[in-house]
Amino acid sequence: MPDIFDNLQFLKSSDLRIEELSLCGVPYGCDAKSFPIDKVCEVSLAPIVKSSPWSRELGASYQDASGRDLPLPDVIANATEHSGVLHFPEKVSFGFENGRVRSFALYGTSLRLFGYIKSYAQFLQEFGASDASAPKEAFGALMGYEHYYKKCQKFVEWDEMGKKIVVINFGIVRRDLGAA
Repeated sequence: MPDIFDNLQFLKSSDLRIEELSLCGVPYGCDAKSFPIDKVCEVSLAPIVKSSPWSRELGASYQDASGRDLPLPDVIANATEHSGVLHFPEKVSFGFENGRVRSFALYGTSLRLFGYIKSYAQFLQEFGASDASAPKEAFGALMGYEHYYKKCQKFVEWDEMGKKIVVINFGIVRRDLGAA
């Protein structure tokens, strides 16, 4: 099973089958019991968490609705059971549905390999035509573009202000983007 973190050039392909991929050793479809929770450095979208302060010294911490601190293993268990997201230090994340990995994403420093792409035209040349795309705007200003590649369920966001790719996500189904 190819690991896209070992060969980031895979990320440019629109012919990938997500069911045949892994990220940082975690295969698509991995169940929560087999997931390497010892690698988790942060959790998003766990319903049990009502507050998540962060500091340079301690990193993320998690609190319930009463303000009590929640142990990371409890937060992880809640996220895997209730469609949360687990993050690794490599700036990759894993989305869960029904106790299984159903999406993964690369963001931030994990996308450094693509730092040579400095224009939207170059992005299009490197990644190819998508099945659907849409501009991303705020207050009438163009912020970037979102592209969706249906066959491999890949979503890529281009940031026009920073002239870079900001996220590559596999396993999401986008129905809200216009035609490419």
